[in-house]
Amino acid sequence: AHAAFTTYLTRFLIAYDPGVHQWWTGWTNKVARLSDAERAQKLTTQFAALANSIQQAQVTSSNSGAGNDEDVMRQIAILFALLPPAQQPTKCLASHIKSRDGKTAQRESSRRELDNDAAWEWDANNYAELLPLPFRGELNKKGPGVTIVPALSSLSSLLDPAVSSATTSNQQWLQTPFGPLGTSPPKYSKEIYTLLGISGAVGCALTHSLVIPLDVVKTRAQTNPDESSSSQETAAAA
Repeated sequence: AHAAFTTYLTRFLIAYDPGVHQWWTGWTNKVARLSDAERAQKLTTQFAALANSIQQAQVTSSNSGAGNDEDVMRQIAILFALLPPAQQPTKCLASHIKSRDGKTAQRESSRRELDNDAAWEWDANNYAELLPLPFRGELNKKGPGVTIVPALSSLSSLLDPAVSSATTSNQQWLQTPFGPLGTSPPKYSKEIYTLLGISGAVGCALTHSLVIPLDVVKTRAQTNPDESSSSQETAAAA
C-alpha cells in the first residue's frame, strides 16, 4: 500500500508541482529522439529513482493550479485512499466526499453511468498522467477509511507488458499499479559532479575577487577610524 501511495504521489507531483513538472518535461524531451524501447526504459528508470527520492524525503507539495479544484480534490482523495485506513485523514476525506456528493441531485445516476462506461482511457506508461474519471475516493462501506472506486484491479490490463516484465525482473524496482518504485535515489555520473565543482569554483572566484577587497576596506575603516580620513585613502592603503 505504501509503495502504491508513493508512486501515485510521484505522478501527482509531476502533474501539479511546477518544479517537478518542469524537470520531468525536460527529461522527457531529452529522450524524445530515442527508440520507443530505449525511451520507455530510461523514463521508467528515472521515474523509479524519483519515486524513491520522494519516499525517502516524504515530500509534500502544493499544487501548481493546473486543472480545476474539483479534479485536484478527486486526485487527493485517490492518493490518500492508497494508504491503510489507520493512516488516512478520514475525517477530511469524508467531509470532501459528502460535500462533493451534495452538489448535484443527479450525482448518483451520473456515477452509475460512469461505472458502467468502459470507454475511459488511461495511459499507464505516461508517468505524468493521473487516473481519469470514473476513478474517485469513496467511503468504504465494508470497513473504515476511504477506498478507490472502481477497483484498481482493472488497471492491470493497461500496463505495457514489456515494461511490466522488465520492471518485475529488475531487483532494483518494486512494481506498483502506478509505476516502479526504485530501491535507490538517482545516481549521477562523475562528469556531472566535475561540472558542478568547476561551476562552483568559477562562481566563488568571481564573487570573492569583487567582494573581499571591499570587505578589507570596510574592516580597516572600522578598526582604525583615526587613521582613515576618507574612504578613498583607506582603499588606496588596502
